[in-house]
Amino acid sequence: FGSLPHAFCLAQCAMIGGTGEAWLQKEETALKLELGKQLEQAGMQRKHLTPQLPEHRRTAPLVLRAGDVLGCRYEEIAGEDAPTSGKSLISMSVNGDVALTFELDGKLPSNKPVYAIVDVCYCVYQVSMMSKEVDLLMGG
Repeated sequence: FGSLPHAFCLAQCAMIGGTGEAWLQKEETALKLELGKQLEQAGMQRKHLTPQLPEHRRTAPLVLRAGDVLGCRYEEIAGEDAPTSGKSLISMSVNGDVALTFELDGKLPSNKPVYAIVDVCYCVYQVSMMSKEVDLLMGG
């Protein structure tokens, strides 16, 4: 994999999508991938729509088409005051309709900027990032 971390391994990040899954990595440093070791064993939290299926049998729950607008919302759920405890929600929408939502144990630090990463592997050939209209995309 080289010296650059995979998106799943970035420090202090939350992700949603893939085969209907969400990830939360609360550590301040990027995780290193190790052959034969699952990220969950290194402290990464993972939630999945179909945990009963083996990894190789899972497929993306969404079929994207040209012109679809994806939205993502990450929010903290009221809880403990410590910056990395409590709970959070991450949701993904397609054309304003919520497609996936996961509750995560823990949250990202609220005193740092958040950046979007789009990973729709092999589903689209072009993505345009939009900085405004966030609430509009999530129907809020």
